[in-house]
Amino acid sequence: MSIEELHSLLDNGTLQSSDINKIKLLLEAINDWPHPVKTLVDFIVQIQQDLKKDDITQFVIEQRVKNLNPAYDAWKMESYATLIELIQLSNYKSLNELTANFDNRVS
Repeated sequence: MSIEELHSLLDNGTLQSSDINKIKLLLEAINDWPHPVKTLVDFIVQIQQDLKKDDITQFVIEQRVKNLNPAYDAWKMESYATLIELIQLSNYKSLNELTANFDNRVS
């Protein structure tokens, strides 16, 4: 799913408000990520590479953030903070589960 398709989900008027909030948080995290991202898969792969884990959970993100330096990694830390907020809003599902749910809505 492209980032434009995520924006389209927001504009199509068929989502519940909780889903709208989740997509907005996801787009915010993508926007804060320090490297270019064209698709949701790109974003997930970059996160997995940075975390050195396939399953993107709150615990894994929190462990990674502890080792980041704000002087060099402020945008990455901001993106991770937003992802944690998204995971908490989604009843602690992994980011992988959430993005698969969004992907299914477009397919």
